[in-house]
Amino acid sequence: MDTRMIGSLGFEEDIAPIVTDQERACMKSIPRGAFDLKDWRSVAPRASLILQHLRGENGLALMPPGGWPPEKIAKFAAWVQEGSPKRRGDHYAAFFRAIDGQTEYYDVYGSREGLEDLNPYYERFFGNGLLLNGPWTDYIKLVAQTPILKKQKKALLDQVIQIAGTQSIKEGLLKIDTFLCTLAKIFFPAPTHEGIDTDSLFDAFANFGSDRLPIDEDRVERVRGLNDPKDYRLVNDFARYHRLDTRSLWFFWFAHLHCTQLALGSTQTSDDRIRSHLLAAVFVGQTFDTAYRDGSNRKTRPAYLGEHGKTQILETAPLLSADWDAAVDEMQDLYHIWYGLMAPQ
Repeated sequence: MDTRMIGSLGFEEDIAPIVTDQERACMKSIPRGAFDLKDWRSVAPRASLILQHLRGENGLALMPPGGWPPEKIAKFAAWVQEGSPKRRGDHYAAFFRAIDGQTEYYDVYGSREGLEDLNPYYERFFGNGLLLNGPWTDYIKLVAQTPILKKQKKALLDQVIQIAGTQSIKEGLLKIDTFLCTLAKIFFPAPTHEGIDTDSLFDAFANFGSDRLPIDEDRVERVRGLNDPKDYRLVNDFARYHRLDTRSLWFFWFAHLHCTQLALGSTQTSDDRIRSHLLAAVFVGQTFDTAYRDGSNRKTRPAYLGEHGKTQILETAPLLSADWDAAVDEMQDLYHIWYGLMAPQ
């Protein structure tokens, strides 16, 4: 399989629509190994095997009975080559581009579209050392294995809560939180109920973390249009790829979500569930980045490595999505492993 998506094929947009009701019913009625040809969760894990059946290869029975016409098989094969994504890679890239458009790439997107520059809000809680590279970082770094260390960790947490709750910083946290939650709802709406499609969200972050999203030549040209040959986004080729080139930024993302929840305290908002889904998605992105991007730093849990690890990660994500505290603990452990503060386990 190629390492990068072309971006033009997704299950929801291109595969499910070509499956007839008769073909779907046929595959759901198989005595052993039945599956739903219109359900991404059913198809994606066995996509390569299904393709062999569609082609009648390796002695496997032709399925569905009578087979598919060549053009449908070719489309399915190209989708498998893409990595069997639920949505098109271009759609996933558009989500991350929308985030960048009001932050790192505001000068070439948001400023031209009349959108708000959100960089000053990030600066409120990340640029002054009050939370990031300050008490929050000290809190997360501390491995509390003794009563004294646990007491110190609790004191640091109280300090983080106090700082996160100050008016200016809280406003910054909530501004970015609303922005991210709104984009998640726009790009990943649930098909049958209020909320978001977490399968697509997690799949987007898995491809983002493993650096498989399509190349963005349009963004490169926009940055070139600024006529600054020293622009770091060109010098390091950042503009061409949708990925976190500074991998510690996964923990910045975690910091924002965590501090937002701490700032809110017991106050409930309409985006609480979305925020939990986003934290679980950051877990997916961080673990895929660490385990499957280029192998330069695979300091993570052994359970997340290898082909079995992908399944483990994607099975863990919904559990973390439903349990905020467990998600925070897991991200904290991954931080400790990444920075060598504790051994992988």
